[in-house]
Amino acid sequence: MEKKKKKEEGYGGEEEEEEEEEEEYEEEDWRKRRRLEKRKKRRRRRRRRKKKKKKKPSLSLLQDIERNTTLTSPWRKETETRSCVALM
Repeated sequence: MEKKKKKEEGYGGEEEEEEEEEEEYEEEDWRKRRRLEKRKKRRRRRRRRKKKKKKKPSLSLLQDIERNTTLTSPWRKETETRSCVALM
């Protein structure tokens, strides 16, 4: 009889330890989930932010004409130079 009681008491002690471990695990798990959720929100915010458009510097008319005449494609070069000559 005494042996059975000791076994039962010992078993009960183990049960309490397991419950404590589960609580610790649940707390850690909760922290991990919260950390992941915050990380997701931050990433979404970064993606949603609009990228600022870079302003192109305003060119003077002569600089614009020079830029248009130095294009690589021959067809476009001809059309651009014609429009530039008409402006001059």
